[in-house]
Amino acid sequence: MTAQPASVHGKYALLLAVAVTAAIPYGWHAAASVALGGGIQALNLRALERSVRVIAGMAKSEGERVAAAGMSIAVLRFGAFIAAVVTVLATLPIDPLVFLASMLLILPAVSWHALAQRSAGNGREA
Repeated sequence: MTAQPASVHGKYALLLAVAVTAAIPYGWHAAASVALGGGIQALNLRALERSVRVIAGMAKSEGERVAAAGMSIAVLRFGAFIAAVVTVLATLPIDPLVFLASMLLILPAVSWHALAQRSAGNGREA
């Protein structure tokens, strides 16, 4: 049995490293586009996880009304993510399709993680 990254973050980092490596033959422009899009998505994944943990903790300890305020913060975080993406697309000389496609690497990472958790027989993150 081979060792696999335990968290969705590790799986995403591995997929991103493979994608950046695969983009190198297409030039620095493609590799930079993949790395930048993947990096922004990695930061978004971390922030999303933190937001969900905070909101869930607020709902559990302080009630739903306070958790609703936490949701407002999550919406602002998502707005910051969209603003970062738009700013990068508008100002940097990157390939927009490669940049946006690299952000979609989160989908196979989450699917891989879910399948690994299911085959391990538990529903919680390792």
